Amino acid sequence: METVIITVFGLAGLMVLIGLLPPVASRLRLPFTVLLAAFGCALGLGRVLLPPHLQVDVVGGMSLPSEAFLLLFLPVLLFETVLAFDTRDLWHDIAPILTMAVVAVLVSTLVAGFALSLVSSMGLIAACLLGAIVATTDPIAVVGIFRDVGAPKRLSTLVEGESLLNDAAAIALFVLLLDVLTGTNTSIAGTEIAQRIAWSLIGGALAGAVLGRIGSELAIRAGDTAAAAITISVAVPYLTYIGCERFLHVSGVVAVVVAGFSFSSNFRLRAQPSVWTALTRVWGQLAFWASSLIFLLAAMRSPATLGHLGVHDFSLLAVLVIATMVARALTLGTLLPALSWLGLSEPVDRRYQTIMLWGGLRGAVTLVLALALAENMLLPLALREQMAALAIGLVLFTLFVQAPTLRPLIHGLGVDRLSPTDQALRRRAFDLASANMQQRIEDIAKSQGIDAAEVASLRLHLASAPARDGEAGAAEREPPAGRLVVGLATLASQELAMAHQELESAMVSRRIAARLTSEAQALLDTVRSQGRAGYRRAAAGQLVFGRRIRLYIMLQRRLGWERPLANQLAERFEILTVRTRLLHRLETFSQQRLSSLLGAAAGRVLAGDLKERLDAVTSSLDALRLQYPAYARALEHSYLQRAAVRLEEQAYVEMYQDALISREILQDLRDEIDRRRRQIDRMPDLDLDLSVDELVRHVPLFEPLNDQQLATLIRLLRPRLAVPGEVLMTRGSRGDSMFFIGSGALEVAVEPEPIRLGTGAFVGELALLTRQPRSATVRSLTFTRLLVLEGDAFRRFVRAHPELREEILSVARERLGRALPEGLFPRLRSAE
Repeated sequence: METVIITVFGLAGLMVLIGLLPPVASRLRLPFTVLLAAFGCALGLGRVLLPPHLQVDVVGGMSLPSEAFLLLFLPVLLFETVLAFDTRDLWHDIAPILTMAVVAVLVSTLVAGFALSLVSSMGLIAACLLGAIVATTDPIAVVGIFRDVGAPKRLSTLVEGESLLNDAAAIALFVLLLDVLTGTNTSIAGTEIAQRIAWSLIGGALAGAVLGRIGSELAIRAGDTAAAAITISVAVPYLTYIGCERFLHVSGVVAVVVAGFSFSSNFRLRAQPSVWTALTRVWGQLAFWASSLIFLLAAMRSPATLGHLGVHDFSLLAVLVIATMVARALTLGTLLPALSWLGLSEPVDRRYQTIMLWGGLRGAVTLVLALALAENMLLPLALREQMAALAIGLVLFTLFVQAPTLRPLIHGLGVDRLSPTDQALRRRAFDLASANMQQRIEDIAKSQGIDAAEVASLRLHLASAPARDGEAGAAEREPPAGRLVVGLATLASQELAMAHQELESAMVSRRIAARLTSEAQALLDTVRSQGRAGYRRAAAGQLVFGRRIRLYIMLQRRLGWERPLANQLAERFEILTVRTRLLHRLETFSQQRLSSLLGAAAGRVLAGDLKERLDAVTSSLDALRLQYPAYARALEHSYLQRAAVRLEEQAYVEMYQDALISREILQDLRDEIDRRRRQIDRMPDLDLDLSVDELVRHVPLFEPLNDQQLATLIRLLRPRLAVPGEVLMTRGSRGDSMFFIGSGALEVAVEPEPIRLGTGAFVGELALLTRQPRSATVRSLTFTRLLVLEGDAFRRFVRAHPELREEILSVARERLGRALPEGLFPRLRSAE
């Protein structure tokens, strides 16, 4: 019992220390982890130097084994990092991130292993094991520095993404090489290593995806209570890590990372925003405690381990430092440019590469793996003590040498300076805030009886603020092209804010809001990197039918599966509806706020770009409305319902604030409103309306047929939905079918001008009659419902119905006379 009391007392004391260190680190301009490591080493040194009967008072009686460090803290750190990570940024730079997270780990392991085996008595396997331990990087200190100096977002993404994923590769290599070194596995064939690593990573990823999705579903079904959802979320990484490591024998690290992605991607879209916000706040606090404790407790044990270093070992430490640097430089200097040359990644700035090289700090995972090695009783004592001491020495070198000099390096390379576009954006942000604030300040001063001279003084102070940063007159010196980039970036930022407002006000579903937010962020990133041309391309790309919807179109045509395609079209319907609303608001914002700041010329160009976007979105939306008017009315009805529910909730809140109703009544009313919101979220299914029975009634050609003939015909026809812009046939291609238009419109590209065909018309019969290649290219102008008649079925059809055959031939003669040479008429007559 006494040990438990001392342990709890010691932990409480460490928590107080952890709480006091951040302001000290900020004042000293040192990374927080560096200060933690320094205090940990100081406490550990006290444990070594003080008499045995006083050691318990120094460390609080805590002697956790290294496995406990991994089990208690690693799942929390990994899971929280994923929750806080922008997965869109990760996928955007997935090629360089995977290269640094996997290939760089292998290169570092091999280079450090061979270097140490050449200058020491270590065997190659033992040296490579040490190389694997020091291959994993820790982003905590680096990201903190990046945040302080305002480093570019992409640089932070690359460093965080690498550190997030390289733990898995390093730990997998560590476990494999340790098994070989201790005799658990006697073979080390290259193919076996590759197979084991591949199975560990792939198996962990699959298990993590499944467990993360199950955990998110359970958290969602726990209701809108944040406490219940948070409790389940805390259990998910531990169940995933232990289950995969203990029972499935795959990488628990990879499983936790993928589980975090799976959990957050599902939960973020379907949970209440307030629950998601509460969950991320709690996880941020858990991660702070975990990262601080693991660093402090591991650092406390470092002095005792470092005491085993001899004089010769310091030269080995220098070799290890140089080898890891060389390995990292090889990866950064050769593989990343190769990815860019192959078109797999955007180029990584040389300055970024330099910072990533020097910023490859080692941290908590390396410390824990080193301590685990020191405690492994299957290894010779001298070897494990030497390897653990070298690994910890490298960690301390990166923390006490590289980390403090990283900030000056970033400043010296100029990475922390704002780009010209961002400088202009900063100026514009200040101007917008000043213009908004000045009138309010004057009103406040007037109401409080403050002298007008004070208001004038404040105006002078505000106007001079940018000048202190060397930005005075930036707006006047800014070229027209720069103003347009600033304006478009401001519009993209405003669009992103509006998407968040739509979610917070519950005017759209979380799924739609997440899509709008993601696309607005992509628009903002593109305009910052590619300017106006990139903005226009990205805006046009939002309307393109993506791979998923094209896959569902193929499934509908090949297998007759309509529901996936209908769901995608319903989502597109809602997104276009909301985006139309947002673009109208952006037009007003541009007219009222941007034109006066950027100038009339820039304002006109911005208005033109917005109008072009709005026209394109409206055209796409009208195409859906014309084909599915009932669903358009359902969306409008849903919007009005959401607005009514929002106004009703605001009225209840005002009643509560005025003490007209109690908190209990307010909560009961809100529960009812939440129930109605869930009902509104359940939109009716979109009916593609591809029934052959209904579509044949829209084709006048089939009107003379009786019911029996229609039944026979229906068996020959296949329904098909064509999307706007889709090419149905290409001039010169082989013709094996014809199309009847059940509803919609097609365009036939013939000279002197294209021909448009509407509901009831047909096309494609010429190639079947003449046995010639297609005479024209035909594309869909709208969402068009078609009936397809294949070649063999067509021939049976015209033989069975001479009167319809004559009408088809009459249309064909007319088209041949208008569009094709007379030389094709003999073939037509022979077909008759």
